[in-house]
Amino acid sequence: MKKKFAIIFVLFCLLTVSCSLTNQRWDLEVTGKVPSTPEECLLVGINTSCGKVWWLDTAQEKHYKTWAIISECYKKSRIGYDLPDDCRLFGARDMSHKLFDLSGKVAIVSGAAQGMGKEMSIGFAEVGADVILVDINNIGAEDTANDISKLGVNCLVVKCDVSDSNQVVDLYKTVDKKFNKIDIVANVAGPGGPTAPPVDLDISQLEKVVNALVIGRFVSCQEAGKRMIKNGKGSIINFGSIGGWSSLGRGHTAYGMSMGATIQMTRELSTEWASKGVRVNAILPAQVWNSGLRERIEKVPELEETFIGGIPMGRLGEPHEIKGPAIFLASDASSFVTGAILPMDGGNLALNAGGTYPGSPRVYA
Repeated sequence: MKKKFAIIFVLFCLLTVSCSLTNQRWDLEVTGKVPSTPEECLLVGINTSCGKVWWLDTAQEKHYKTWAIISECYKKSRIGYDLPDDCRLFGARDMSHKLFDLSGKVAIVSGAAQGMGKEMSIGFAEVGADVILVDINNIGAEDTANDISKLGVNCLVVKCDVSDSNQVVDLYKTVDKKFNKIDIVANVAGPGGPTAPPVDLDISQLEKVVNALVIGRFVSCQEAGKRMIKNGKGSIINFGSIGGWSSLGRGHTAYGMSMGATIQMTRELSTEWASKGVRVNAILPAQVWNSGLRERIEKVPELEETFIGGIPMGRLGEPHEIKGPAIFLASDASSFVTGAILPMDGGNLALNAGGTYPGSPRVYA
């Protein structure tokens, strides 16, 4: 014990001496790169007036022995572990609450190749979960896996068309073999179209959308529910839409019907399974930037103003903003929350259809 604290004291002295001698600090924004030499490493995160460590992402870089302890402290603090005394000597503090920690949990996320599905997958991994990345786009899912591999958790890519119930069942069999449990399921994948006037909507198109957004998701919930009920605990997150709460118009009949069904399915399953330890909730995003939305707005630029007119925050959402709601619903931070239909909409559902807000592109008078 004495030896350990002696080493820590020496390291602290090195940091402080380096601080006083150089009287400077490695500025990541100015340099545009992480430190790579011992001298540069010693400058990272040092307050020149007192030698206190400032916690930056680059503290994870173990370029120099002096940073070994600091690096470990940072990694532990960012996922909410109790910090050892070594860390506290360097002024570290817990950076997230332990209730949000998903270490040891196994999560399935469909639609993991891009957009909010990708961001949700990375978010779960960032707080310690092992993640099964599900998508029909294997290349995109592998890209997500590469991002997650840097976080020190396990991940598995499984190609699956969620509109095919048999493939969904097989997905869960694969997870059984690889992980032998499932704690979190996020049903994100599904089409946003096609759009067509109701009188022109082809029934085969309607069936395709319903199969993906309703039946496929129900089968996923059903398979997850069987396993979670057996284990006495689990969290299911269904991806809904504000278009399932109120009408979007613009030919979104198939999509709106299906998302409305997803919302009600969430309520039904939460009621049936709450006493068995399984929580089922839904997140309803408004318009969030993705490649498809960008293409639509490039073709019809006025569409962005139409969307913003219904969002009191005055902007569209960003994919990474799904992380907070998703981690909350997946974790013990929401242990008494089930059947919740959580808008992630910048205030859209709170705004009356004829309402306006300060700064709105609509008339505010």
